Amino acid sequence: MKMKQEFEEEANRKKNQIIANEQKVKQREAQLNKELEQVKRKETDLDEERQSLAQQHELVKSAKRSWIGLMRKRCVLENISKISADQARDQLVESMKEEAQTKASSYIKDIMEQAKLSATKEAKKIIVETIQRTASEQAVENCVSIFNIESDDIKARSSAGRGETSGPGSSHRR
Repeated sequence: MKMKQEFEEEANRKKNQIIANEQKVKQREAQLNKELEQVKRKETDLDEERQSLAQQHELVKSAKRSWIGLMRKRCVLENISKISADQARDQLVESMKEEAQTKASSYIKDIMEQAKLSATKEAKKIIVETIQRTASEQAVENCVSIFNIESDDIKARSSAGRGETSGPGSSHRR
């Protein structure tokens, strides 16, 4: 019995050890599966990065070819025109400055002419108003005459015809 009991204890211990080892293996397998998933994701990410880098590399190549083509065209244009790009830019800037100055001068000249016309028109208006104001005063002064009559006889004769009487030394308006 004792041997049977030792054998069962030994069997249980080995069975428990096998179960523990199986659990460790399952845990290790689960951990390896997780790591495998991570490795697969990283591989997918790396593949995407490779594709992105390949596309960027192609874009860089294309841009480089375009740049080289533009530089060749620039060289051809410089050879044809016998001036460099910097000189051409300077000439363009100078031309634009001259055009701007011409337009500004023309604009200023137009404004000055308009100002002169406006000033002339306003001056004429002021002169006409002044003439109209002083003309009525002048007309009154020119139409009314004052005579001093020395003799009362003459005063009486001119007043008698109109029914007026005046005293000595008075003046008569006509």
